[in-house]
This record gives sequence, structure tokens and C-alpha cells, in this order.
Amino acid sequence: MLNKISKSLSGLLVSASLILGANSFSYADNSKTNDNFKEQIIIDERVSPNFVRSKAYWVFGSKYYIPEMGYPVANFDYQKKDLVGYDIKLKKGREKCEGAGESGWTQVPVGNHSYYRAEYQLRDLDIPFENWVSEMKENYNGRGFNKSYDETQENCLVNRSKIHVALFPKEEFNLKFHPGSYLLIHENGDQESAKCPPRKGVEVKKEYTKILPEELESLVGLFNGTFWNQDTVRKVDGKNRRAGLIIDGKTIDEPINGLASVAFYEDGNFKIGLYEEMPDKEKIKLMRQNENILLHNGEFDEKGSYHALWRNFNDEILVSYLITDSKEENFGYAWTTHTPPSIFTKTMKDIGFSEIYMIDIHPVINSVLASPREEENEKFSTSNSYPFVPIEEEVVNTLVRVLATKIKGPIQYNPYTPLYFSEKDFFSVELKD
Repeated sequence: MLNKISKSLSGLLVSASLILGANSFSYADNSKTNDNFKEQIIIDERVSPNFVRSKAYWVFGSKYYIPEMGYPVANFDYQKKDLVGYDIKLKKGREKCEGAGESGWTQVPVGNHSYYRAEYQLRDLDIPFENWVSEMKENYNGRGFNKSYDETQENCLVNRSKIHVALFPKEEFNLKFHPGSYLLIHENGDQESAKCPPRKGVEVKKEYTKILPEELESLVGLFNGTFWNQDTVRKVDGKNRRAGLIIDGKTIDEPINGLASVAFYEDGNFKIGLYEEMPDKEKIKLMRQNENILLHNGEFDEKGSYHALWRNFNDEILVSYLITDSKEENFGYAWTTHTPPSIFTKTMKDIGFSEIYMIDIHPVINSVLASPREEENEKFSTSNSYPFVPIEEEVVNTLVRVLATKIKGPIQYNPYTPLYFSEKDFFSVELKD
């Protein structure tokens, strides 16, 4: 019975993707998609010169569907400023993204401020892609893990691997972390199976679970949060421990050496790295650990990049990251399709970044960013922002969502939820005063 529902739902989902979601934005023609879900389908080619609103992606079982998508380009005059020092090198004859400067980054003006965006197929980049894939396989297989791809998966890796990065100059933008309520009041995030004792005496403040009204005018972006706690549990001295968590200067879960950490200080600054190496710990207001770090001090970290757990093909389909450069002048949110973490890490290292923190994998990744605009003091809303990661809800109707829930099909979080209330943790980017 479950199999029958699954097959029916697959067909219904694709039908829904063709007939639902008509609104004031234009959409791409998805006639090229496979309505039987016989293979992995990733269509995310840039459409030029018109802006095509990202319609949706749906994940059911192991089948990921991403329709053609595009991002907005400013249609007004603004002061052009290229991003210097982080050149994206392309193979001869390959084109830069729409509106991109010499460095390969597209400037996105928000009033007098600007952030930068890049989205490229790895096959277009001037990188030793095949060598990196061979090194990855050798590393895993040398450690006793079977790392291989069938023909369809290999095709996805070669032809559909893609990186998407939104980069923010620290002089103009702040990054914030909102822990939500799940991390604080549930014993292990959202699940019922308990590996660790529950929390006690934790207060959940409004700013943990939503963007406050007074923050809407400075808000520029919203990003998905970190792994569920049960996915970060580590065996330390024979005991199961959650990854480190500090809230308002209070240690909720003791930090674990070696895990990637993002720490936010009382003065509003933040650092990505290893907690045990971070300065001024007494001034840390918020800190969240997650997985092993992938890139640290500009050095490739094998334990994090060749992760023993998240190594399967399905774990590589959708992944999100935080990145910073060595001078700490810029920070970014990145998401990838069909890209092994080690390949992403080496690509970012080549461009000039020094720290990489894996945020999450699978359909929970989501992001919305401010659209190009002349005025910066506009309240952030659905009308002046766009999905940086496609939103499944724009296609999947209520019936489909109910069916998926009944058979435990994964549902993407609505990235606009933090404007109202979010149980899940999330990150936000805002303009500096």
C-alpha cells in the first residue's frame, strides 16, 4: 500500500509542479522534466536575460526535483563595485553569471549597500575536478568505506554539480543566530528517541524564534539552521554528548573539541572555527557547534571534508554551509547540488576562503534574500525578496503535503517562517547601522 501511495504521489507532485503556483512572476517551462521520477532530476540552469522566479523543489524518498531557476538582477542605476580578491576562474569559453563583474560575482544593491552572489556549474570552473573526485574515492576506500557511483549518479556528479554562494561584506552586514525553541526545550532537537538527558530551566525568548518588528527594515536574508541535536551527538569519554551550545553567555551543552563552531560576541562580531581556539570566550553570547570543520585557517580538513557519516550520494544532493575568508572581511551562505563536501571545500579554498562550517543537508535547507532595490529601509517581506534556495511550498498543494506527512515524506521548511515564529533554529543577515 505504501508503495502505491508513493508512486501516485510522485506523479501528482510533478503534475502539481506544472499547474500550480501561477502568480505575478514568470516561470520556466518544465516540459523537460521526467514525470515518472525514473531518475534524479536537477534542472537549475540560469535563464537570461529574463528573471525567472525559483518555483520549487520537492524531495520524496531519494528523488530530488529542482525546476529551472534564476535570480533577480537590478533594473535601475547603481554604483558598480566589483568584488576584489576572490576571483572565480572559469574554463575557456564558459560564461559568467548574468550581471557578473570581472571577478565572476554578481553585485546585488540594497540601497547604498551591496552583497554579492555567484552560482556556477562545477564543470564550468577551472578546477581539477576529476582529480579531486579520484582523491575523494581513494580516501574513503582506503579507510574501508565503499565510495562509488553508479552510471546515473556519476552523470549527476559530472553534469549537475553546482555551487550557489551569497557573500556579504562584514563592514556593511551582520550575521545573527536564532536558536529557535527545539534546541532548548526538546531533549534532542525534535525527535522522541533520547540519547541525552533533557534540558531544564531554559527560557525561550522572542528573539530566539522570530525576527522582531524593529528588525524588519534592516533584514536582508534568512538562512536555515543547523543539524538536529541527535545528529550531532558524539561519544566523549564513553558518554553520549550533544554538540556545544551557549545561549546568552550560559553554557547549555558543553563544547566538544574538534567540532566546527560559530560564536557570536557581545559586540555583534562572530567567528567560525574551533571553539577551543577562540579568543575572549567570556565575551561569547551565543555559540553553536555542528559537524567537523571542513576548512580551517585555510587548510583542508580531511575528517570534516571526507566525513565518515555523511558520505552517500543522497547526502550530497543538497547541502548548506557558512563560509568566511582569512581576513574576515566577508562571510557567506552557500548551498550546493550534487556536490561532495570535499569538492566544495577545495573549490572555496581555491577562491580564497579559509573557514567552512557545514550547516545542514537534505530538504531542510532554505534561504531567502532581499531583492535588488534602490531604498534600503524597506521592511523585509515576500514581495521584496526572493528564494535563494527554491521553495517547495510554491508548488506542493495541501493534499500532497498531507499525503507526504502520512507516509513520512520530507517537507521543506518555509524560509519565511522566522518572520512569524520558528521552532527550528535559523540565521539572519541584517544591514549594519
